[in-house]
Amino acid sequence: MPGNTESLYYSFNIGHFISISTEFYFFTDYGLELIDHQYAWLENDLKEAAAPENRTFRPWIFLMGHRPMYCSNTDHDDCTMHESRVRTGIPELNKPGLEDILYKYGADVLIWAHEHSYEKLFPVYNQQVGLLQGEQGVCIIDSNFSNYRFRFSMPGNTESLYYSFNIGPVHLISISTEFYFFTDYGLELIDHQYAWLENDLKEAAAPENRTLRPWIFLMGHRPMYCSNTDHDDCTMHESRVRTGIPELNKPGLEDILYKYGKD
Repeated sequence: MPGNTESLYYSFNIGHFISISTEFYFFTDYGLELIDHQYAWLENDLKEAAAPENRTFRPWIFLMGHRPMYCSNTDHDDCTMHESRVRTGIPELNKPGLEDILYKYGADVLIWAHEHSYEKLFPVYNQQVGLLQGEQGVCIIDSNFSNYRFRFSMPGNTESLYYSFNIGPVHLISISTEFYFFTDYGLELIDHQYAWLENDLKEAAAPENRTLRPWIFLMGHRPMYCSNTDHDDCTMHESRVRTGIPELNKPGLEDILYKYGKD
């Protein structure tokens, strides 16, 4: 951290992880100098992390921040702008953005929040997508995502609310828990996802696939269990995500995940 009390930006080594505040670019009443302080700290941190001896020991640099530089939404947030503040700064006030410095020192993975949607981007810099093969490409164990769309198993050409893909020893599944709550869009969505999920799990759990990819990971928004006291679904004994909607004959997810040995 940059001082004894500041915790809005910091880094640590498990790999090399950096957490920064994008909010300095928007809540400027707290002082524009916060942008400069963070930028100077970030450059020093990246410079050290990118030094050859450190790259050899920790080859990956990850950065986390709240507001993304890019998104495909249409909600008029900063990331929808061609010259977003997080990316290009506030030029009229001579305040730098973050993209150039992250590109300069070769940050590998950027993790953002704020937008209530899930997106993964190709390697991008200055609004341009660059796909590279070989050592300079974006590689995770088993080569570049050169045919990106077709790495995913989706139920159709346009549906992206649930899908799966393989990365090295892992079969990764992403599902929508929201079908159990936003039922005005159609209860049949629960059935469609469930049928797709069972087929996907059955294939992933087949002995020949378990040998090749021994791990099955699943991601979803709402948990089946939690210890909170906020009356969310996960606090209920018969949570919808876990047990479904029995009165409407709609299945939950726990039994099928247990059946196929999700890890």
